[in-house]
Amino acid sequence: AGPQSLTGSIGVISESKDYSELLDNLGIKTNTIKSGAHKDILSSSRKMTDEEREILQSINKDSFDQFVNVVKEGRQMSESKVRELADGRIYSAQQAKSNGLIDAIGYKDKTLKDLKKAIKVENPEIITFDPEESNLTSFLGMKSFINGLRAELK
Repeated sequence: AGPQSLTGSIGVISESKDYSELLDNLGIKTNTIKSGAHKDILSSSRKMTDEEREILQSINKDSFDQFVNVVKEGRQMSESKVRELADGRIYSAQQAKSNGLIDAIGYKDKTLKDLKKAIKVENPEIITFDPEESNLTSFLGMKSFINGLRAELK
């Protein structure tokens, strides 16, 4: 990891909004037609039931348990240590290294040099994957496009 890397937030989170009181105050009613009892489990127009909370918590627990197992095996770490570290916080590069979450701190060029040496390949093909555009980036790009159109139409 790079010296300024942040590792985390380790864990699983699900979130939904409850706008039911606001909708009531505004006099807005929601009509829901659904194919199953839990089809609207994350609806923002009503309060979540205790049963729904338990269903979602069980999904989070399954995901978290799978995550813990992957880290435990991949980092050769005890399950209790992984669970201790996976409390949702983020770690600096130094903290992540001290906790065994990363192998080393360095820059890409040194990492590639060390990797070439380790695998004994002089000129390996390096493939770079660009991250997908985030919703925010996409929105800002669209906003920029619309502003450009406005300027041209004036």
